[in-house]
Amino acid sequence: MTNPDALECTDHRFLVGLVTGSVLGVGAMVFGSRLLSGLREQVADSARGVGRRVQGVRDDMCDAVAHGAQELERCAIEAKTDPGAEMGSHAAAHHSSSARQVL
Repeated sequence: MTNPDALECTDHRFLVGLVTGSVLGVGAMVFGSRLLSGLREQVADSARGVGRRVQGVRDDMCDAVAHGAQELERCAIEAKTDPGAEMGSHAAAHHSSSARQVL
């Protein structure tokens, strides 16, 4: 029927394989957690760097918009105080010469 020596040899191989697999699995988990920890730090550093760059671009855009608004306000005030300034020097000269022709 069955050979008792064959069963004993098979059981021994199974136990050795089980212990070896367990040791390798634990080693992989420990080594893997260290790798993941390092990877997590790299991703966090990279995200912080991207955040700083995005914030810098945002600040530059805010400065440009503020400068544009100040320039627009300056031009609007200038146009109110000097009506010919809003047409530009070339257009104002053309407008005044056209007005003289009509008179």
